[in-house]
Amino acid sequence: MYNPTRLKVQLKLSINRLKMLQAKKTSLNQQNRREIGTLLEKGKEESARVRVEHIIRDDLLIEAMENLELYCDLLLARFGLLESYKTCEPSIFEAVNTIIWAAPRVGEVKELGLVRDQLASKYGKEFMMQALENEDERVNPRIVMKLQVNAPDSYLVERYLEEIARTYDIKWRSNLIEHEEEQQDEEDDDSSDGAGGGGGGGGQAENPTMPDEDESRFDLPDIPTSSPLKKKTNAAAGPPPPVAPSSNSNAAAEDPNDFDALARRLDALKRNGHEMNNDKNNAITIIQEAEEEILEEEAGSEVVEVLPEVAKAKEETAAATAVTEATFKSTSVALIEKLLQFSTPRLDSKIVNVLFLEGMMDIFMTHVSRLDLEQEKVDLEACDFETKLKYSKHKRNFDDIDALKRSYHAMEFLSGTTANHLWVQNAKFYDIVNHLFEMFLPNSHGNFNHFFKIFQHLVRRHPCDMLDFVISRDNASIVFNYMLPYLTESAVMDSILSLIFVRDINPETKQEREKSHERLYQLGFLEWIVSKMQMKEHPEYVEAAQEFFLRVIEEASQVDNGDVLFKALKEEKGAEIMQVLVKQVINNPPSEERERTINIIKLLVKSGMLTTRASSLSQPVQGPLYYISLRSQDLLVKHIPDFCTLFVNDRQSINTKIAPLTTSDMDLLDIIYQTLYNANEKTQMLASTPTAFWKILVNSFFEKSSSNIYHTLFYRIVCLTLAINYEPTLIVLVRKQSLITRLIDEYQDKKRITETRGFILLILNQLRLMADAHHSDLISRIISVHPRYQEFLPTLRKDTLAQTEPIYAWKLEACPRPPAHLGPTPPIQAVHFSPYSGTLPLMSNANDNDDASGIDLGSDFAFCLGFKETEKGTETPYEYLSRRNSDYSSSQSTSEGFPMDIIWGESLTANDSPSEDDSDGSSSSKSSSTKSKKKKRR
Repeated sequence: MYNPTRLKVQLKLSINRLKMLQAKKTSLNQQNRREIGTLLEKGKEESARVRVEHIIRDDLLIEAMENLELYCDLLLARFGLLESYKTCEPSIFEAVNTIIWAAPRVGEVKELGLVRDQLASKYGKEFMMQALENEDERVNPRIVMKLQVNAPDSYLVERYLEEIARTYDIKWRSNLIEHEEEQQDEEDDDSSDGAGGGGGGGGQAENPTMPDEDESRFDLPDIPTSSPLKKKTNAAAGPPPPVAPSSNSNAAAEDPNDFDALARRLDALKRNGHEMNNDKNNAITIIQEAEEEILEEEAGSEVVEVLPEVAKAKEETAAATAVTEATFKSTSVALIEKLLQFSTPRLDSKIVNVLFLEGMMDIFMTHVSRLDLEQEKVDLEACDFETKLKYSKHKRNFDDIDALKRSYHAMEFLSGTTANHLWVQNAKFYDIVNHLFEMFLPNSHGNFNHFFKIFQHLVRRHPCDMLDFVISRDNASIVFNYMLPYLTESAVMDSILSLIFVRDINPETKQEREKSHERLYQLGFLEWIVSKMQMKEHPEYVEAAQEFFLRVIEEASQVDNGDVLFKALKEEKGAEIMQVLVKQVINNPPSEERERTINIIKLLVKSGMLTTRASSLSQPVQGPLYYISLRSQDLLVKHIPDFCTLFVNDRQSINTKIAPLTTSDMDLLDIIYQTLYNANEKTQMLASTPTAFWKILVNSFFEKSSSNIYHTLFYRIVCLTLAINYEPTLIVLVRKQSLITRLIDEYQDKKRITETRGFILLILNQLRLMADAHHSDLISRIISVHPRYQEFLPTLRKDTLAQTEPIYAWKLEACPRPPAHLGPTPPIQAVHFSPYSGTLPLMSNANDNDDASGIDLGSDFAFCLGFKETEKGTETPYEYLSRRNSDYSSSQSTSEGFPMDIIWGESLTANDSPSEDDSDGSSSSKSSSTKSKKKKRR
């Protein structure tokens, strides 16, 4: 049954499959050509003749696939005609019939068979049979010829072999080709001597081996060569058929015969001009030699004048050369312009030969750069940055539709992937690249979208050459003087990033990329970006520079050795760079510019860890910017109090209900948490934090009823503050803000719809376990005398147990019970702190009656919250530790607190993570608990 949606999908899939097969067969053909060249060089001509037939067959198939791809594209473009009419419209009649006929003959493209079935369902079985039988020649004859299963003509085989030999500089020529060329040259000489007489008759002038009628049968691709092929015409051929008159004058512009005439004229000009110049040069050489002999004989007192013949010959040669060059150039310009004006120009062998002519690629690239020659040329390297920015804003003329069309077709030629496209791109690489960057000149009207596609294709095809040309040469002048002033153009920004962070295609590419990163570091690339972010008089460029900085950090975190670009942060100037970023945050009011700067700092702080969590055992992986992240945190330590004060300054006269925390504020909180977590001076940082900062955090927790992002961040900050155990801050956070009372009230308010209850249970259990483990005397005293907490404690235990204890028996033997959800995210335990008794139940929960169940010290729940003490207050015994860290003992724990990386698994310094109070392994748990009770009584 006909399904238009399915037909459209299959057409798109067919186009993709055809493109892929074309590229694949083209690549294989290039390899086969090299092998055939080797056979010719070794004298194995018969083997080469057999092998070349495969290449001819594949070349025909590739061209047929190109035509079928165009037909599929045509049906997609005119899909409305397929849906609107029951019968096949004339405008798509040939495309539909050709696809139906070719589908069974192109077996590698299975999608075409599905397209054929859909078209048959649309137009009927009879229509399909007529197309398959090619009634009334409704199928494109070019496709029919290219897909016929016939042995190639011997002349074509010899021609292919000769072209392959010429391509690989092998001295081999076919006897048949040589004989025919000599006979053709004789016929050309006879026709030129006749001066127009006897143009029509006689079978003697006809080539009996390869007449024009036979040549017209072979509409086959030519192999591109490094020099243009001379196109010979048959002198005995009759006059060309008359051209039908056309009332439309513009029709001649689209007539391909005009293009052929221009090509023939260009070839004749090149050949005649070359011969004439050779004759004149020979004459001048002879006369000059004679003059030198006379000068040698009469060398003495007489002064010999220049022979008049020499001067006259030089003048004639100069004039003839000027006329020939002017005519040649004008014809070349017209030829390229005519080519790019076609609706669908194709890069066949004839066009390749034209583009290989000297100076032709320069003319071709003018349609990409579109330089206005009337304007004065500017040297961007001699201008300051303000002037470059001014030039980058010049208005480009996009009203000329014909010029845009020529630029688009030129872009398609320079970014194509067929054999002919790649041939031209490889041979003319430096000509293309040199002219491509002329688009950044002030007198250019080029389209940057076209530039991006060409540039990206060249980077993908020639990554090492592009890195060397753009970055390694001339102190990266192209990057700094041409491309970076145009950062406001998204296409230019994408182009720079695609080049700097080109992927590792091979080891050479990786080596060249790292070399270019080192060069950019030496040239002060990072400092340059930061300095341009301070240009207040150009807000648009500041925004683009900040966005560019963000993307540079993101891309660098995904490539090997991406930290080379940020080596400046590791040096003394790193403090200056961070100081500039911090000032942009502190000195600016809430704005988009400040938000982007905060995002930059956040990426610098957090981009060192790749926090992918595929399972409960996943650990954060150190990324390429790991040490840059650590260095950024060290540089930010002294600025954390300023960030905390910023929250207060933004809300001096209003509360958090009127001015709630924004996403930018949450990013800033994340920076504070990450920096405080890994800082060595934790207590000093907390001591310099203003009291109002904690008030804002606590109030926001209760005001944001549905912001799990902030709730998670608040829970992390509270746990970190409890772990640091700095009593002045704990008094402000817990006592002055009435945190425990407000948490209990929020939890028991059943009328309030909120998502904070799970976090409230976690925070209260954190306080409960901290008091049980005697980590903080202050918390123990507050909890012991807090009436609301003591009253709420049974409810806290009951609700927590309800979350962790299995309610029903697990009866599925083939599948273990899933682990309990013990926190806002599945808990991640650091391997070096994981005893078997704690990790195995978390991984599988296979034993429903495990001794580690419950919510007190020694349970899995307590372990996941960071408490690895047993119920009696001692640490996990030595014999239960994991074999991977069996060298760890309780006597090695010297610092206070507990390992927070157990909770979130995001420590950047896992080896230096804090641990609990020391407990002597020889002392009993009873004596330790007795001492703590005596302290309380005092």
